[in-house]
Amino acid sequence: MEPVNVVLVPANFIEISLLEFIGERLPEAYPVNVRIDERGIRVPPHVYDKERDGMIKSEKLITYLRAVDRWRLDEKVIIIVDDDGYATNTNFIFGQAEVNGKFGVVYLARLRPYEQDDELLYVRALKEVSHELGHLFGLDHCFNPKCVMSFSETIEEVDRKDWRPCNSCLEKLFKLMAMR
Repeated sequence: MEPVNVVLVPANFIEISLLEFIGERLPEAYPVNVRIDERGIRVPPHVYDKERDGMIKSEKLITYLRAVDRWRLDEKVIIIVDDDGYATNTNFIFGQAEVNGKFGVVYLARLRPYEQDDELLYVRALKEVSHELGHLFGLDHCFNPKCVMSFSETIEEVDRKDWRPCNSCLEKLFKLMAMR
């Protein structure tokens, strides 16, 4: 099975060391080649919602990414933003991705621990990037609360799950990849 190309892109000001941490581990969970786009992107002002205290409307950001797409056709792109985001009919989200698509976004604002703890932030971000990457591959949410593909409504749920897919989700993933 041919590995899939994944690019991690910092938005605004994200430490490259966070992306390196994630990029080194993702191949342990998925058949991927990971690169970091150190050029990054600036989040455009029109995706911030003043009525929601400056939160990013996630669908608007993904639409923007499609419009400015500068990445290779064969790459899955995950943007990591140090802001807060929400999607239609939600109060907030940790991330969002196009199921079976090209673009995903992870929002760090609610993943940051109350106390400065880079290790915990890095692990939480890894879990969310891994979750959104699963969606980009076509995986749905999993009912196993330990699986990275389980839906997380709280940070406690994020902390309880692994950063890798469960065996059932891996089987689905390999079937999906075999059909391509």
